[in-house]
Order: sequence, then structure tokens, then C-alpha cells
Amino acid sequence: MKKPLLAIFVSTAILAGYIDYANYPVTHTSPAYSPVQFQSVLAHAPKTVGLMTLPVNADPTVCFPQNYVTVRVQSGKVLMDDLQFYPQRRAWISDGLVAFRDGTRSGFIDTAGNVVIPPRFDGVGPFSSGVAVVNSAGKYGYIHPDGSWLRKPDLDWAYDFQHGYAAANDHGTWGILNPDGTWRKKPVTLVSQVSSDKIDDELNQP
Repeated sequence: MKKPLLAIFVSTAILAGYIDYANYPVTHTSPAYSPVQFQSVLAHAPKTVGLMTLPVNADPTVCFPQNYVTVRVQSGKVLMDDLQFYPQRRAWISDGLVAFRDGTRSGFIDTAGNVVIPPRFDGVGPFSSGVAVVNSAGKYGYIHPDGSWLRKPDLDWAYDFQHGYAAANDHGTWGILNPDGTWRKKPVTLVSQVSSDKIDDELNQP
């Protein structure tokens, strides 16, 4: 099973690509969708950030459709209206928040463009079941929508919560987390990687 990817904005020259959770580059890159005139606007903007988006029309053959697109920042607010220049993309809104990337750090804004969680993480996933998985200094943890910790980063790998539970890796072994971030099933030596769609099956195992 492939490991999940975090998309990041990698160039102010309007080029987007992907890295995985461990910051290893993936070969796929593609040009952004903004028209030529908007590229000129961005080139002269005092500040820009990457805004996490999904395609307007989902392609089921694309495993990781998320991508950051470049938008402007004015008076401390991310300009959500700049999405009009990306007609094939839409903001990935989860629990009323959208991930954004400022340089090499990620955080969250609300749908009005206000910064809710400052960019202090190396990578973030979308909110799911009221929490988001984040990468900090190579370790993974979970945060609430107000930026407080559900579980501080002490995991080697972590997935989004699905149906109230999440698969996570600790020192090379896999287990399942409760909604409060404690272990429902503690990691067991040589346990196979647990995918989100197999959590219910795992929970029913002795």
C-alpha cells in the first residue's frame, strides 16, 4: 500500500509538486492553472502563500488530487478570491478550515482568509473527525481546530481519523488510536500497516 502524500507548494514560479510525509520528493509535477496575466500579478505581489486545493471535477484514477496553488496575501489575510484564477481547483475545506503553506511551514486559515492556526508545522493533513494530523520535526501528532494538541508529535507515522479511529506507527509497529489520542490497540511487533478502510476489521481482531 502506498504511503499518503502531503502536497506542498514548491516554487514561486507557479510550479506545483508533491512530497511525502518524510519530505522525499515525488517525480510528478504539473503547471498551475492560473492564466498568464495572473502569473504577472503574482510575480509582483508583496507576499504569496500556497493554498490547499482539490480538483473541481474529481478524477477517480488520481490517487492524490490535492495540491497547493499560489494566492496573494494582503493586510494579513489570504485572498481566497484568487481561486477564481484556478478554474479547475477549489479550496479543500475541512471543518471550516483550509491548509496553507508559507515558505516551508504549514498552518490553517478560515474560509474568509483569516489565519486561525499559524504556519508552524512541517506538514499538515486535512481535518477529519475534528482533528488533523501534523508533522513536526519528523514526528506526527494531532491538533484540534483551535491549534491545541490532541496528541503531541511522538509518532513515526500517522493517518487521518476515519470513523473515530486512526492508524498510527510507533517505532516501526502499527496500532490504532482512540478519538482522545490514546491507544485503542497498542502497536504490536511486526504488525502490518493498517489502512483506514481496514480499521474496523482490526478492531474486531483479538
